[in-house]
Amino acid sequence: QFVTANANGQIQVWNVAGQPLHRWQGNARQLAWGGGPDGGWIATIKDGAVQLYRPDGALGPQMNLHNGSRNCGRSWAPDGERLVATSGSSAIIFTATGQIVRTLSVSAAVQHVHWSPDGQRIACAVAGRTLEMWEPSGKLVHRSQSEQPGRAACRWSPDGRFFAATNWDSCELWDRDGRSLWTAPSSQFIGRYAPKLTWSPDGSRILVLKVDRGIRMHSADTGRTLHSIQEESPRISGLAWNDAQQALATSGFSQKSLRLFGADGR
Repeated sequence: QFVTANANGQIQVWNVAGQPLHRWQGNARQLAWGGGPDGGWIATIKDGAVQLYRPDGALGPQMNLHNGSRNCGRSWAPDGERLVATSGSSAIIFTATGQIVRTLSVSAAVQHVHWSPDGQRIACAVAGRTLEMWEPSGKLVHRSQSEQPGRAACRWSPDGRFFAATNWDSCELWDRDGRSLWTAPSSQFIGRYAPKLTWSPDGSRILVLKVDRGIRMHSADTGRTLHSIQEESPRISGLAWNDAQQALATSGFSQKSLRLFGADGR
């Protein structure tokens, strides 16, 4: 299943056949669906507030961020019981009931955050060239300087051994200890909007989305470009990979559409 939100705040849950399952009007600028009992929670973020919903639209707790940030990173722990959301130079860990567990004091503004699959690490892409790795207990594990400026997104591999980070003109792979393994330039995909990033479920491919340029699929082993997907819509706003179906979903601004691709990019 997939969840989408439009500019008017409407949230919709779909199956992979493109059929709508649930729809409701909510507070949504950004989305994150976590696992857990009863289908887990869908976290929406807008205007400095995190609102939780069940997949059928049932309203859950609301959490306010410290400085009212409009655009915030967010990521669920693998157990679906904790959510980390960013606010300025802080990464705040909440429970699914809305309680603050801990605040991580990051060195600068956090642009993206992702919880590792084993729940033991939280990766933060920080403004400038910095990547920081934290334990949920609040311990800074290490801080690494990237060769490329402007880390806009980072994401762990499905097995938690590596994580990828991307900026406006490159994609970079790191190991769990913060060592850079390869950098793949993507100058053809330079665009106006911050890129997004996701892994294939088997960990063999990394997909980088540039909103006004398309999608590039990289080999996780070498960084080599495997496929380029140029959407019909000139602005692709999001992408997600469905674990069970091996299908890639993209959503577009101008056409208000959701499209599905196979694992080979077709």
